Amino acid sequence: MSKLSLRLQTLADMIQPGSIVADIGTDHALLPAFLVQNQIITKAYACDIAVGPLDRAKALIQEQGLQDQITAILGGGLSKVPEDADTAIIAGMGFDTIKMILEENLSKLYQFRHIILQANTGVEELRRWISDHHFTIIQERLVKDGHFYTMIDMNTAAHEPLSEAEICFGCGLDQQASFLPYWQFRLTKLETILQQMPINHPKYFDYQQQLISIRNKLADVRKRS
Repeated sequence: MSKLSLRLQTLADMIQPGSIVADIGTDHALLPAFLVQNQIITKAYACDIAVGPLDRAKALIQEQGLQDQITAILGGGLSKVPEDADTAIIAGMGFDTIKMILEENLSKLYQFRHIILQANTGVEELRRWISDHHFTIIQERLVKDGHFYTMIDMNTAAHEPLSEAEICFGCGLDQQASFLPYWQFRLTKLETILQQMPINHPKYFDYQQQLISIRNKLADVRKRS
């Protein structure tokens, strides 16, 4: 099987050996196939709401001879995930879609020991959603694979709300190599926006406060490194 992208490889690295994985929005089923073939897991569900992507997943499963270990499921969100799955992966979607999946199946979240989320947009909003529900962020990872991607491993264990700094900068991400490049990229974008924005713009003050916060965080991380 071909090598995974860095984004998918990072998701694979977050899976606990022996887990039963439900990959939501599986598309080609590349991730569950990799996990099974590398003996990280022995059972997975490849789930997708659309027939086309699921047919591609079925084709890969058949081609690799993984029919006894990976079951393809047509259905949206978590609604059709069997009860023996203990890990859910919801990746490669925007925050609004991930939020919809989580909220439509809120009671079902409690069956999973790990829920691994990767939002293409709205990562800070996703952390706030987790915090507002008093759920636990177990770990986060940040990688650059063309774009920057943040992966969040969470579960439903009760936890105190996150601080505003944790919602913005993540939980433990400032120890990772991609943290400084990512926030320098964000800082440069924000500086460009502010240079072009009139001072009387309603968002000018908020953006300026964000700029100060990012600069202070970067200075603190550089001081510690």
